[in-house]
Amino acid sequence: MQDQRSKPKNPSELDLLRQRIIDLETENAEIPELGNKLLKFAEVEVEKKRLRQIKLIG
Repeated sequence: MQDQRSKPKNPSELDLLRQRIIDLETENAEIPELGNKLLKFAEVEVEKKRLRQIKLIG
């Protein structure tokens, strides 16, 4: 007689869990790239604001 711990899970459930792990790992890999894009966007916005101020003064 098998107990709950030694009984294998339904293969389709395992496949779903594996796919979810793959999806989460993919999302995690994108986080640094998105952070870099946000930083670049912020830098561009600051530069645009600076240029607008120069244009208003000059």
